[in-house]
Amino acid sequence: VVIHSAQAFVPALIKQDKPAMVINTGSTQGITNPPESPAYNLTRAGVRPVTESLAREQRELNDCPVSTHLIIPGFTCTGMIGGLYRNPPNRVDTNQVVDYMIEALSRGDVYILCPNNDVTTEMDHRRIQWNVGDIVENRPALSRWHIDYAGEYQQFIDL
Repeated sequence: VVIHSAQAFVPALIKQDKPAMVINTGSTQGITNPPESPAYNLTRAGVRPVTESLAREQRELNDCPVSTHLIIPGFTCTGMIGGLYRNPPNRVDTNQVVDYMIEALSRGDVYILCPNNDVTTEMDHRRIQWNVGDIVENRPALSRWHIDYAGEYQQFIDL
């Protein structure tokens, strides 16, 4: 859907020659990749490279009036899932996400990593860094949840 939407709408937005934004919705799960939801993680993870490529293409155009951004919310209670979960303590209200997004857009942020009620932005940054470390350091897949790495992970997060 993200690719087809970009192909359908972005050329028209650029052609109208007026300021416009494309805001794609990812998820922290698409970046931190918790093991219990691989299908969801995959769909959200794919939004990032599409968004990055689109943002780069726009950046390369002279005076492009369109910018592209990636909003990365944590667990957010929306109308779609509201009936599945009854006010989980770590959920974020959609209004909180929108308020944070508007503030980030006013700064020109491309990546809008929204804080969660349980997880600070700094903690999300550390989780993302750890996940990349699995590849760079050739640790076991999803080492954050591996018993042999529990202490090392906790020390890394606590920094």
